[in-house]
Amino acid sequence: WNEVFNKGKMPMKLLFIPFRLTRALLREALCSLSSHSLFLDSPLSPEGVTQAKELATFMSDTANAGTSPAEQKYLRIVRNQDVAVFASSNLRRAIETVGIGLWGTIRDKKVQVAVLSDLQEISPNVDTLTLSEPDKLPPLPDLPGMLSDPSLELTTCFKTKDNLGQKALFESASKRLVRFADWCFDSEETKGGGAAVVAAGHSLWFQTFFKAFMGRETDHVAKKKKIVNAGCVGFTLYRGKVEGTEGFSYYVDHESVTPIYLGFAK
Repeated sequence: WNEVFNKGKMPMKLLFIPFRLTRALLREALCSLSSHSLFLDSPLSPEGVTQAKELATFMSDTANAGTSPAEQKYLRIVRNQDVAVFASSNLRRAIETVGIGLWGTIRDKKVQVAVLSDLQEISPNVDTLTLSEPDKLPPLPDLPGMLSDPSLELTTCFKTKDNLGQKALFESASKRLVRFADWCFDSEETKGGGAAVVAAGHSLWFQTFFKAFMGRETDHVAKKKKIVNAGCVGFTLYRGKVEGTEGFSYYVDHESVTPIYLGFAK
């Protein structure tokens, strides 16, 4: 999807879209013979794979320890040097990004990434529609090879019990944001506290999350700009009981928001 419609700058982008679209449609026709697709639940493009590998290189270099106490804290979490729970959207590009980008941690620390439908991208575009069925992974035929382990059984690295499959098309995105926030505190993996959450998701989803939980009066780059591809940002999410109800409210501490790799778009 991004390779066809979002690559390049105007006006050249418009000039090349018909050619890229024709090529993509031909490839999509070939994919129709299998469960694969280039448009529905788009996998990482070659550029996206390169970006994920660059993240892996950064994370594997212990010299990249952060220049501030906040960066150092969040990098320890992402590397699972401090107790952390890992989660991913159920879309293929998110699973591939976390699989490649954090493969050193997943492999060495025996991490199982929880695949969550509530992290699925918000946009109505067809590339945000998952190919995964409930409690299953989407087709990821190329990921083991990308990890230089063709015989890898992906279910050893990803667990799908909280993947409900396709998002409800007419459900408000805010409900999924709140359910993910609930999951961060109440899930089997996180209940009891003490564990941070490392979530692999999508730029619009996270921008909307920041807008929802950072407060209307707060002026912050996280509400204006998206996280770049393969970028990593750390922050602290607080939860408070709503007096007189059974519900909770959530708040992102804007002062805690810390880019640790690439960060936000300029």
